[in-house]
Amino acid sequence: MKQGRQCRARQRKEAWIRYESDLAEYNKKKSQLEAEEKRVANAPFNRIREALEELEAIWHPDEEQERLRDIL
Repeated sequence: MKQGRQCRARQRKEAWIRYESDLAEYNKKKSQLEAEEKRVANAPFNRIREALEELEAIWHPDEEQERLRDIL
């Protein structure tokens, strides 16, 4: 009887260890998928934002001259 209880206890312990490792692996994969989804979802917005920043960085002398004409 004692050996049967010890065997069941060992099996429960092993099952618990497997459960914890499977859960940790699941959580890791889930967080990686969520991070990838965020990257994919934000990609078009990031490209648009970068394009707008580049456009703002480009100096347009025609616009600048028009502003100076309006001021004068």
